[in-house]
Amino acid sequence: MGAMDFRKSSAIRGVSDYISVIFASIDPKSWGEYRNAYIRMSEKFPLLKECNTDPLAQSIGKSQHMHCFVGLYLLVNILTTIHRDVKDPPEGWVAMLVLGNFRRGNLCIPDLGLKLLYQAGDIVFMRSWALKHFITQYEGDQRYVIVFSTTYSIFQWLNESHQ
Repeated sequence: MGAMDFRKSSAIRGVSDYISVIFASIDPKSWGEYRNAYIRMSEKFPLLKECNTDPLAQSIGKSQHMHCFVGLYLLVNILTTIHRDVKDPPEGWVAMLVLGNFRRGNLCIPDLGLKLLYQAGDIVFMRSWALKHFITQYEGDQRYVIVFSTTYSIFQWLNESHQ
């Protein structure tokens, strides 16, 4: 229940909407597919639907948020080795919101020759299945990354359950 309370909090609802709007401007076609998957999953799982409905906003005529990612993952003080997120769709996207009190540390994408400063307040969109990536050492004791994602298996399951 703690995870659902976190997901339904006004802060996370707001950032989920913000990330969804940015995603829609980056890749409108993919955003539509992700939003459709979110709506379909919400119909099947009422707890997910609660995350997309704002009882307070209903009083002013706005009842739904724009969420498009089914999965929300909180990474706490995580470093990674080079990898691809093979559970994400091959042509899909993730969004990563970086938070905390830390210095240094990079998001490295070797295939593109990129070493990006990965700091609090950043929102990074990437094709995590297609691009190998890793996180380097940072200094500090509080680095959080909220990863917004919809796994490939969710899209497959929705396609199979539709037939």
